[in-house]
Order: sequence, then C-alpha cells, then structure tokens
Amino acid sequence: MTPDNVSVTQLHIKTGIRHDTLSALTNNRRQRIQLDHLDKIVNTLNIKDMNELFRIEEDGQ
Repeated sequence: MTPDNVSVTQLHIKTGIRHDTLSALTNNRRQRIQLDHLDKIVNTLNIKDMNELFRIEEDGQ
C-alpha cells in the first residue's frame, strides 16, 4: 500500500506509471525515481510534505 491507503494498482491507473515500476518503488527495489514519476505521484496523492512520501536513511558510512 501507498500513503492514503491507495493501492499500487489504483496509483498505476491514476498516474499511468507502470505497475511494475510502482511495485518496485514501494518494495524498496529501486534506488532511483524519475522526476516526472515523482511529480505524478505527489500530485495524485496530494502530498505537500515530502516526508509523507519517503525518508532518507544513511548507509552507515
């Protein structure tokens, strides 16, 4: 699930982003995200604070 309890399938339908891409993002299997995808997700979920979408973790170095 994504913020606001929107499923990956629902987000795929609303944004047009491939289901596999969204699934990889939600399961931390991707290290990068395209800015246009980020824009679509943020606008679709009406996110005003990026902390709602992701967090930055240090890799221990």
